[in-house]
Amino acid sequence: MAKPEQIVEICRDALSPLRDATMRVIELVRWRLDPDTWSGDSIKGEGSVQSWSSDGMNWSSLGDTSDHNLVLVPSGARLSEESEIALNDLARSGAREPLGREIWHTGLGAHKGSDYRTSIILAVSSVEIGLKQFIIGAAPETEWLVTNAPSPPIFNIITEYLPELAAVDKAHLPSKDLTDTIRKAVKRRNDFVHVGIKPKEKKPLPDRDESLKDLGAASDMLWLLDYYQGHDWALENLGWAERQSLDYWFAPWKRAR
Repeated sequence: MAKPEQIVEICRDALSPLRDATMRVIELVRWRLDPDTWSGDSIKGEGSVQSWSSDGMNWSSLGDTSDHNLVLVPSGARLSEESEIALNDLARSGAREPLGREIWHTGLGAHKGSDYRTSIILAVSSVEIGLKQFIIGAAPETEWLVTNAPSPPIFNIITEYLPELAAVDKAHLPSKDLTDTIRKAVKRRNDFVHVGIKPKEKKPLPDRDESLKDLGAASDMLWLLDYYQGHDWALENLGWAERQSLDYWFAPWKRAR
């Protein structure tokens, strides 16, 4: 008769594949449906303007200098018949959430914990890894160089090299705003990693807004890379500004490939 500790070990071994499969499905749901990608979209106002009058005829403005903040908390994933079919297809294909997106979510966790410097470092790293994996897949002959040779700045890769790849949809290249944000985030990351904090700088440490902006740019870049790999649905997860720059929201026929 098996000892209790042996029974526990047998059960653990039996449940391990189920646990791994469950985690993979959760990651696929997170990637495919993009639930809770953001910690919340923040809306900030400079204050309301009110008026007063002593006679009900002549009104004067009375400024209110208080700030007002509103955080929109996203809902969880909602499965439809179409999304269930898409998830089943992804699972059967053996696909997994890309490593760059996994690292991005770790950066999001740092952002939620108010560790904005770490979130920016991880956001930039997620784009670097996403780009490397995409380039190797789109141009397998470059694998050795991409893996072993020093990489050029990712801003140059995005703006100069990506448009030359056959797999990249030239009608849906990253916008200038997106690439500029990534360029600035890379500089900040390099300063944090190689130089450290500069107390004399005007803004030695990033704040929530900078972290959120850089995470958004990194996320949009990763969605575009997913789209270039044949996942048309990835365009639906782009941020509002990037959707507008691609005319996606107002011209859905441009999604046709």
